[in-house]
Amino acid sequence: MYDVRRALRKHGRAPRRVVVLHGGPGAPGSAGQLARDISSRFGVLEPWQRADSLEALVAELACVLRYDAALPAVLVGHSWGALLGFMTAARHPELVSRLVMIGAPPFEARYAAGIMPVRLERLDARQREEVLRMQAAFGDSRYMSRHGDELLQQFGHVLSTADAWNPAEGTVVPRQPCVPCSFAQYEALSAQAEPLRRSGALLALAESVRCPVVALHGEYDPHPVEGVRRPLAGALGDFRCIVLPHCGHTPWREREARAVFYDTLFRELT
Repeated sequence: MYDVRRALRKHGRAPRRVVVLHGGPGAPGSAGQLARDISSRFGVLEPWQRADSLEALVAELACVLRYDAALPAVLVGHSWGALLGFMTAARHPELVSRLVMIGAPPFEARYAAGIMPVRLERLDARQREEVLRMQAAFGDSRYMSRHGDELLQQFGHVLSTADAWNPAEGTVVPRQPCVPCSFAQYEALSAQAEPLRRSGALLALAESVRCPVVALHGEYDPHPVEGVRRPLAGALGDFRCIVLPHCGHTPWREREARAVFYDTLFRELT
């Protein structure tokens, strides 16, 4: 049974037409500041993704939209949330009026291989060693069954320093989140999403997307913008890509790019 109290946060006043989708997968609450900031002008829903399969996650989001959103809704997805928004717009075009993708991952596998090398190059020696140690631990199922959620949060904390151009004070990913990460969900969904991208099935969903799509992408984001711009420009009828200077993977945390990001985003939402 759909339980709205467990599934999402509500920000601002109804009608809530904007739906903010967090990253990860498995990182609920990671786009909470974005949702709160948008709610200064628009009613916002912030679903916390619960399911551990792609199909179930899309169905879960569609249920949230039908129960609580002013339809058709505007989906604003960050990182992994951008992919979830894209899949939902394809499967349920009647529910989505516009899709805004922030820091989207590549839509073709050939663009994804360089992401981690870029991140590691930006870290200092101690941080690189920490990331490699955590990556090795990800393969230890016994250890991860006990410590996976905590380790995933630490992993995101370290990588957030590599993902940012000039983060504002106090805006890095915290080591201890207000909402626990879920390594089980991260592992399950990552294992399903990567074959979808590698096979071309992810990009093929563009044929079913009917709404306008805009990508907001930091020029310093280790996720290459060409992995979003080139595939989608040729696959979508109404697509634009806006590159933000002096900006990394999470624009609302950037000291120099934050104002431009929100000016751009609010224009897209109006």
